[in-house]
Amino acid sequence: MAEPECPHADTQTPRRVCIHLFREEQDAEGFDLDGVLRFSGEGLEYWLTCRACKDAQTPDLAAVCDTCFDEMERCPGVFVGVRGTPEILQRRSGLQFAHRKIDLPGLVADELIAFAPLAHGRRSSWVALRADGTLLRLDLDRPASSEVCSVDLTELGARAPFEADPSQRQEQAARWSGRYFRGDYFVEPSPDGRFVAVVATRGPRGLVVDVASGLTTLRLDRGAYHVEASEFPVAFLVDESLTVVIHASDWNRLDMADAATGALLSARSPTSYREGEPAPHHYLGYFHGALLVAPDGSHVVDDGWSWHPTGSLHAFNCRRWLHENPWESEDGPSVRVLRYCNYFWDGPKCFVDDRTLAVWGYGPDDEAMTDAAVIFDVVTGRRLRWFAGPPRGRFFFDDYLIVSAEGPGTSVWDVATGERLHEDPALTLLAHNRSARTFLGIGPDGTLRESRLEDTDGRR
Repeated sequence: MAEPECPHADTQTPRRVCIHLFREEQDAEGFDLDGVLRFSGEGLEYWLTCRACKDAQTPDLAAVCDTCFDEMERCPGVFVGVRGTPEILQRRSGLQFAHRKIDLPGLVADELIAFAPLAHGRRSSWVALRADGTLLRLDLDRPASSEVCSVDLTELGARAPFEADPSQRQEQAARWSGRYFRGDYFVEPSPDGRFVAVVATRGPRGLVVDVASGLTTLRLDRGAYHVEASEFPVAFLVDESLTVVIHASDWNRLDMADAATGALLSARSPTSYREGEPAPHHYLGYFHGALLVAPDGSHVVDDGWSWHPTGSLHAFNCRRWLHENPWESEDGPSVRVLRYCNYFWDGPKCFVDDRTLAVWGYGPDDEAMTDAAVIFDVVTGRRLRWFAGPPRGRFFFDDYLIVSAEGPGTSVWDVATGERLHEDPALTLLAHNRSARTFLGIGPDGTLRESRLEDTDGRR
């Protein structure tokens, strides 16, 4: 172990970094040293090491303080890999999933391309999109299905994922936030169940549908500039009797509209400029990404990116935006940057409660990410903690963090302790109805399957 070189390293718990990185040395060819996050296997401890030391049995390490460690870790493009794995905690529990097969006459599960829950008390109500553009309402407690309307999906202009090889398109699509099931479209319902947005996941357009009448109340268009690089930004909140849809209207602009009438609620200008003109005061050089509104409707999370490209996970107070400051989404006082991550955005995430967000992945770069859940306070912007183990998949919260993906299956995690409580490698969950506490998936026989998390110990 090298002598500490950081002047602040006389702390009780110093961090460890490779001495070559700390001294900013170069390799034999004169290039800056590529670094990795190297996990020791003890708890969440990891070191920052150079390329030469990444696999060394006894790397030459120096002790530094948290501040110097964090500054070094945030250096753009330095840390481009992971070695080793952090310790994954486990605890025995009585948790398990109970399943119920749903047989609806005329409904073929293989024809469905998107699911989302509809608020209807504690009933297991859902909206589903068929490949032919038919939007369906499902009541799984009866069970019954009814047609809401028909959408011409070709008008929405779906695009291929950013820099994706066509042969790997489906695989890469599954690696994004998981709000959709298959294909190029997803549906997003309002919290009161009155409206549903149908959008091209990485396309320019979408629309808002009144569930009761089947009529389109608003057409969405975010332009064509690099839309293939991020999920369509759309989400809803309910403010007293008003249902508000938040949506992108340009690559760097969000707007709010009355979901019932389409009336604009966030008028402001200018938010763009032409070559040769000065940038306006509130100009935002940021590509908006997938949106997620807190359960109480107070804050919205925006998972977008900026050039070079770097993912930038933002949060801000959307009620303040609605009632007080039309520029809140650009540079308002409530805006918090939760994290930066090179080449990574639109990742899996879910709210744990009204101000606590769980996000997949720990690391500074898309190639230096380890399976984990990172917990943020969206009001203060602070990272509260993180724990190892949750794979990249759909994130749900139902007393516990539930993560599901094709391949690793489904696992259940205690957010407070970071312990894995249950896993089922054969189970894939596609959507979660938070009010009904049910999950939707497709069984081995190709039919819809409803699942509930139960505790045989009687604690749930």
